[in-house]
Amino acid sequence: MAWIPDQQLEQNVARIIVRAREEAARDAARLTGEKNADFAHRGVLNSGFAIAAVEDIASNSFAQWVPRALADVLAQLRQVYGEVPAEGIPWIRGHFLEIIENFPRAAAAGFAEKRSRAGIGGGDRLVETFERVAIQGARGPRR
Repeated sequence: MAWIPDQQLEQNVARIIVRAREEAARDAARLTGEKNADFAHRGVLNSGFAIAAVEDIASNSFAQWVPRALADVLAQLRQVYGEVPAEGIPWIRGHFLEIIENFPRAAAAGFAEKRSRAGIGGGDRLVETFERVAIQGARGPRR
């Protein structure tokens, strides 16, 4: 039988993941706003350079929140169980693989569409870039 955490722990894990994602989104939005203000001031807001800068911000944001969320989830499990239960690893992996598989594709598709509307190529490299960042994030925090 597959290991499943109790409902309270599962809710805590979901909150940890959402909190990490929201914190990263706020940071990314702030940085994007600053970059866009600078690009607008220079008259290049809709340029490929500006779009690439925003893509980098999003990629870096993802690279930060996934390992942060993973570290916090592992800390929560250690707090409850004393250590991460080995039988819980497939459950943890499943939660993070879903994030890692879905977010890069969705983000890349959104940015590729923006590039297309602006008449800028390079959208095909975005999925690869976001997936690479996702894989690095999935490796978790360095000890």
